[in-house]
Amino acid sequence: MKRVGYWLSEEKSKKLNFERCLELYRKAGVQLVKLDLETPLEGQGPFHMILHKFIDILALSQLGYEREHRYMRNIEEFISRRPDCIIVNPLDRLQQFIDRKRLFRTVQECCNENTDTGVFLPPFADLTSNDVDGNRARLMEANVRYPFVCKPVNAHGTEDCHMMAIVFNEAGLCDVTAPCVAHQFINHDATLYKVFKIGRKQYVIRRPSLRNLFVEDGQTTVFFNTRDVSKKHSAHLLTKPEPSSSESAPLAPEAYKLDVFCEALRQKLGVDMFGVDVIVDRDTHRCAVIDVNFFPGYNEVETFFADLLEYLSSLFARQKQDLPTAEMP
Repeated sequence: MKRVGYWLSEEKSKKLNFERCLELYRKAGVQLVKLDLETPLEGQGPFHMILHKFIDILALSQLGYEREHRYMRNIEEFISRRPDCIIVNPLDRLQQFIDRKRLFRTVQECCNENTDTGVFLPPFADLTSNDVDGNRARLMEANVRYPFVCKPVNAHGTEDCHMMAIVFNEAGLCDVTAPCVAHQFINHDATLYKVFKIGRKQYVIRRPSLRNLFVEDGQTTVFFNTRDVSKKHSAHLLTKPEPSSSESAPLAPEAYKLDVFCEALRQKLGVDMFGVDVIVDRDTHRCAVIDVNFFPGYNEVETFFADLLEYLSSLFARQKQDLPTAEMP
């Protein structure tokens, strides 16, 4: 029997509810054990594998939170003592998801290396101060036009990482709160496609998104929480088309090209469980990546537990063949 320790936040645990798949995994020779980060992991083992979403703990630890710092020491001490234990998504790959600026640069590299897919990253600028003149120059240099979306550089840990702003004109530059990443808003007929990856497997789920927006001289900056606009049944003001809107039926991404790109991004990121937020430009019909998430909400993937079991089993089989565990199937 292979023992797999797992840890998710309380919120994500409730949504996925691993308890309901314990019997399925047990029959396959896998015992799932929920980790208690308050006590040494060594005493809760032995573990052959750790499945986790430690990223928020790592982010808060780096921000100086004492409890999370203690948790990270517990985790890192266990990993250092058990090098044979498979860590699903290595800890050293998490930092790239915490820093949105770094993440966008990685995505841009992947776009440049896979131009045949047509997938692109909207122009973005790294704004490091609240100086209006300096930010105006940075935006012009990066070819970021109005309207644009401001996203905090820190993408995990606190509730602030979900707070965004849409700036419509120069008057709104005074609303920029640095450090942030400002990227071009792309009209996409209020439709977002969330791509979920588990190893080579890929799932695409349609969600509501921001309506088409345009430059408006008198429009004040709009602030919003991403959790309010991209859920399955979101009914936010920003997702409702204007009465005079010219929005048409949303375009779907080309499945093959999106699959090729996301597989290339998987290799580049070095993780197997992540999500990509994609929209389709209403004017060019090209796919645009607007965010990448570590261990996203798989609760809408109907075959999640069965596919995860298949993936974990493949990692055990690879390890048995004495192949490097860091190499992904």
